[in-house]
Amino acid sequence: MSAADRPPTECVVGGALSLVLRASRCSGVAPLSITAADAGWRVAVSPPLDVLQRVFMTALNLVCLAALILDFQEDPSKRIRVGDSAVTSFVWIADLALVLAIASLAVYRGSARMEEMLRLLRELQKINTDLKNTGCAKVEKIGAIVMTSFLISTIMIQFAEVYLKTKFFIDKGYNWPIMIMYSSYYVANYMGLLARLQWGYVALGVHGAAATVNQRLLRLHHVKLKFEENATLEAYLSPPKPVVDCFTERHYDISPTGSDFAAYPLQVQSMVRRLASSYGHIGELMRQMNESNGTIIIAILMAAFLHLVVTPYYLLLTLMFP
Repeated sequence: MSAADRPPTECVVGGALSLVLRASRCSGVAPLSITAADAGWRVAVSPPLDVLQRVFMTALNLVCLAALILDFQEDPSKRIRVGDSAVTSFVWIADLALVLAIASLAVYRGSARMEEMLRLLRELQKINTDLKNTGCAKVEKIGAIVMTSFLISTIMIQFAEVYLKTKFFIDKGYNWPIMIMYSSYYVANYMGLLARLQWGYVALGVHGAAATVNQRLLRLHHVKLKFEENATLEAYLSPPKPVVDCFTERHYDISPTGSDFAAYPLQVQSMVRRLASSYGHIGELMRQMNESNGTIIIAILMAAFLHLVVTPYYLLLTLMFP
């Protein structure tokens, strides 16, 4: 079956991940159609929105490039971000190139990246269903609140920086339209941040499934399990009932009374097979994540290391030349 003949990939998501995907869709970094569903939000890839986001990203790149060229043509003492030295120019161009590269990779590969992500989420939901791994509602609510606060604070900081720098350059007689054009850099930086959050939440979901498998294996290894006469394997594959809530250290009651567990070798074999299958499936999901996100993760790491150098550099410049 060709890619064009495949049915559209869709998935139902909730919690903080649904918030990130909705924010990404509005920001142009996730070509998704999002509709309300019973258990959350149903998301699917939208080809028309993918084309629109590609056009928007192309315009953003052109505006940044035009701002950089115009900034170079200014008098060295009036340059806004390029500066009057080769080091300052190199640092800014490298920073701008990496930010635009991250956003461009996220947008131009948006359709393929979202298809892969939705397939991963569907497979992850199947694993969690098989393991009976249910999330904590309180943790999901807190995660959504924290994510909302984080995104709002990021937007406010970006707007404040653009406003203050633009006002400063206007007062000093600089070419302020160039600074307005440079604001596209902050838009691309915000888009890259959303792309990081998308990958991060999927990675956390895969990590949570792997941790659940490890917990089941540890229970088999460290605890002498006993079955009741009519006990089923499902009771031992389901999450143990916590004595305390999700926010404190968990204590589990996992030793029902009854006959010896050794009397049920077939159930033990079935449980081990299911855990091994889930673990292997999780490993395959990790491999697929690495293949589909490897390039953008490399760019993100390069940008992170560059910012570790750039931030002290700009701080020293500000202190030496206020």
